[in-house]
Amino acid sequence: MQIGYTVNVNLFRGALMVKIITDSASDFEPNELKKLMIDCISLSVNFGDEEYKDNVTISKDEFFDKLKNTTETVTS
Repeated sequence: MQIGYTVNVNLFRGALMVKIITDSASDFEPNELKKLMIDCISLSVNFGDEEYKDNVTISKDEFFDKLKNTTETVTS
């Protein structure tokens, strides 16, 4: 699995703080994100004129069903 992420490093009261941020293409499950304390930014997915937020307004299953059955151009 390929994982894309950004690491933010900050100093807080003299302690080094690191926060990992990824996007929804990484396909982490919500419980994994919570356990690992990773923030996830949802990508936009467009089927023709319809726009969805990955894992917010369209689930993975809905996405793949729509992808199999569409003749529309799909962009992200």
